[in-house]
Amino acid sequence: MISWLMYWYLRASAWPVYWLMIRRRTYYKDKKDSNKFHKGPAIIVCNHKNLKDFPLLMFFMPFRKMYCQMSEVVYKKKGFNAWIMRVMGGIRVDRSNSEMSFLDRTEELLEKGKVVAIFPEGKLSTNGNVGKFGNSYILLALRTGVPIIPMYTDGEYGRRPHLSVGKRIFLGDYCEEVNPSRETIESLNKMIRREVMKLGQEQKHLINQDKYSKWHIFKNFLKDTGRITVFSSGLHFKFKAINPGPHKAKLKTKGPLLLVANHISFIDPFSVIATYWRRRVYVLTAEVVFTEGHNFRNWLLREIGCIRIDRYSNDKEAFEKALDVLDGGGALLIFPNGRIHRDESINDYKAGAALLAARTGATVQPIFLKNQMDKWNKVLVHLGEQTTFKDYCDKEFPSSSDMSGFMDKIFDEINFLKDKSEGK
Repeated sequence: MISWLMYWYLRASAWPVYWLMIRRRTYYKDKKDSNKFHKGPAIIVCNHKNLKDFPLLMFFMPFRKMYCQMSEVVYKKKGFNAWIMRVMGGIRVDRSNSEMSFLDRTEELLEKGKVVAIFPEGKLSTNGNVGKFGNSYILLALRTGVPIIPMYTDGEYGRRPHLSVGKRIFLGDYCEEVNPSRETIESLNKMIRREVMKLGQEQKHLINQDKYSKWHIFKNFLKDTGRITVFSSGLHFKFKAINPGPHKAKLKTKGPLLLVANHISFIDPFSVIATYWRRRVYVLTAEVVFTEGHNFRNWLLREIGCIRIDRYSNDKEAFEKALDVLDGGGALLIFPNGRIHRDESINDYKAGAALLAARTGATVQPIFLKNQMDKWNKVLVHLGEQTTFKDYCDKEFPSSSDMSGFMDKIFDEINFLKDKSEGK
């Protein structure tokens, strides 16, 4: 009774701290199957990246006590500290020997209908990857018949954690043997580990979707203010979209969108942003625009959607940020020529846009920008036919020649738009 009262007292006391300092963002594999209110026994299998992982799981099921297998290092200080660990649901696991009494204790709890969390890696991951899983939890699931709920947490310090929750897995559906062989147990273990890793891969995509979601109004205040200002400050009198499609379909494209354009002046990004004002357009921006010593200006450029790229090196950081934008369903503007060509020449383009399109499956929109000097400097924004990399090449691992060929196709379309604009 004392342990029960102490547990709920400590949990209630920790709730404000958890809400202020941890407060996870949870994603479900199946939104209709909310494991948050799971009834009956279950084994939660999760990767281990952070000391906050247990509190994270403890508050996952708000009205149930969460038990957890804990390593012997947590119990080094005996007496009151060890008692608190037991009160909070700790099951001592001594990794330094082959003593297996923790399995009996865990099985006893599962038979009583409790929920037990297990970190099969046995220790914190130091490189961010999911380590090798021990297989004791497989034996427990087979012996008790309880479901396994796979989970993945990004577990990074200093930021809000994210938790991905998979569907319940009953190992009895995959193994009918009474005494499964070592090979069968290892096979089931690998299956669960793959499921946890798959949740991790999907989590990054979901985080990007949240990050670039149109509902983040306050977080994207400067971007939204900028694009509305660009459109409403008179620039809409200085550009005209040509061939936007039936009912302006090309201007309302949803999902990841890669805008590929030639580069004739400094106002090109504003012309495209004003054309696609319905969306937040991020722009790959040359390093010369970001000036050293002007921290506020550089911050403002980043906030309005500029992604700094070093044109003279293999800038992996810029490439990863561009991938995140497209993976999150955002719109990205890129000038593959790399610099301004005031004579509207289209040559010497790079294949980075093709790699982005191949990695994300984004819709690619070819654009030809033409400056009409005799019509109050009006910019004509010619929109070509949209395509995807898969339409050109469906290889799982495309080669560099495939990338170059795709870019040739895009710039053939841009050249076609150029010739059309000149009446050829």
